[in-house]
Amino acid sequence: MKSRAICVGLAVMVVLFCASSVQAWIFDIVVEPANPQPGVVFTILSNGMLPHDCGPSTTSLFQSGDSVVFDISTYGDGCFTVPVPYTLFDSISIAEPGLYTLRIVENYYWGDSTLYFTRDSLIQFVVGDSSDISPCFLCIAGDANASDEVEIGDPIFLVKYIFGGGLEPECMREADANADGEITISDAIFLVRYIFADGPSSVCSPE
Repeated sequence: MKSRAICVGLAVMVVLFCASSVQAWIFDIVVEPANPQPGVVFTILSNGMLPHDCGPSTTSLFQSGDSVVFDISTYGDGCFTVPVPYTLFDSISIAEPGLYTLRIVENYYWGDSTLYFTRDSLIQFVVGDSSDISPCFLCIAGDANASDEVEIGDPIFLVKYIFGGGLEPECMREADANADGEITISDAIFLVRYIFADGPSSVCSPE
């Protein structure tokens, strides 16, 4: 009974080891060309490392709203081998111009087990002319200074804008932290409470 428990424990450790390893083997994702045009086929490439005896890998690529999902599935019976470089790729075309985010889904089929990893890639790319993309396209609520994150610089930016003739926010919807339809000192106070006092997070006001 004890030996069976040890075997089960070892099996779980092996699965967890493989899970952590497989997830780390994607090194980078490349969009070619970097600025695709509407209705024109472009390619997503995944570069990384995989064990040489893990079996074949398949890919699928599809659009889901303003995201492009790159689904990678790898089949094999083991992962304790020497990793080798690989490149996987698939192609797609998108009809509507705009800003899109690449989402990576990894599936590893190991014997009778299936391991799934889903993660959001940091890669964003524009389909069409980037000058047509509104600065509010993604709307990071509370990001008054357009730094792509909400931090102490945002309420400082708002105070300067409201009282000191500072720069106007690129996206008023992002600067309207409390989503009341106007930019006032209450937005800066809202952000300070969120950053330092566990206050509620911002929500983008309606367009």
